[in-house]
Formats: sequence, C-alpha cells, structure tokens
Amino acid sequence: MVSIFEGEGKTAQYRKINPTGAVPAILLEDGRALAESNAILEYLAEGTRYLPDDAFGRAKVNQWMSFEQDYVQNTIGSLRYWMMTSKVSRRPKELVDAKRAIGANALRILEAELSARPFICGDRYTIADMSLFAYASRAEEAGFSLDAYVSTSLREVNLPSRTEQRNGRGCGRCLGYWMGCQ
Repeated sequence: MVSIFEGEGKTAQYRKINPTGAVPAILLEDGRALAESNAILEYLAEGTRYLPDDAFGRAKVNQWMSFEQDYVQNTIGSLRYWMMTSKVSRRPKELVDAKRAIGANALRILEAELSARPFICGDRYTIADMSLFAYASRAEEAGFSLDAYVSTSLREVNLPSRTEQRNGRGCGRCLGYWMGCQ
C-alpha cells in the first residue's frame, strides 16, 4: 500500500516499481512491474469474463477506458485530489472552472449512456465499468453533486453483487478485489 497523501509515491523504493511515482502500480510475482490503473485492469482481466474476447468488444472497452482517462480521471480525479489535499485554492480559477465544466459534461455523458443500457459497453459488466466507477463514484468529493443522476446511480455504476462476482471465473493473478477472484 502506497500512501500518496504522505508522498510515499515519490520514494526511491517506489520509483523502482513506477518511475513516475504515480499510483497505482503492481509488482507481479515474477518481479515485473505494471503501472496505470487501466493497464493493470486489462492485464488482470485477461482470460476473464470482464474483458471481451472479440475485437469489437475489446475496442468498446478501450473506448470507454480512454474516456475515463481523458474526461473523468483528468478532471474529477484531479479536482478530488486537489480538494482532499487543500490544493484547489492554489490552482488558477480558470483551470479549476475548466475541469469542473469538462467533469460535469463527462457525468452527463455517463448518465445518458448508462440510462440506455445496464453497463457502459452493453449488457455485460466489464473493466470499463470498473475503470469509470473509480472516480465517477467519488465525484461528490470533487465538488460535483450526483443528485441529478437518477436513471442510473453513478455511485454504483450497476455493480454486480459480490456473489455474482465470486461466481465468475477468477483471473488467478490478483488478490480478488477488482475481479472478484477467489
């Protein structure tokens, strides 16, 4: 566990795992390291029901994971971090306002998409849903109200129950938190 609020991501030891000092990163049993949440999700999902086997299904997952990186993590994630570390007041007002506008638009897009189907890529829960859940569910901590999003709760992003996750095929490479592996 790396505590980013105490600067542990900047230590020399952690930078051996991820030279950027960013979290998350994982160290695999064979000593290889992998950083960036979406890369980790894709690696852990390989061979599971959370990553489609067909090219189009994978492309849709990648489309929404790219959306998460560009429009959710980069705005809602940044604002949340700045607010939690009391740095938001030190940022230019124009930058904060721009991130708020982009983040609000991203939430509206997610609301529209998730009101049309149970999961972001269709009828099946994928790593794209996991990726989007990370910051969309924490948007209130970034100063966004989720009260307006009633057709689907962005707080839950239609998460399957733990029982449904446990009945899924485990990936065999993780501790069971994200993929429901046992």
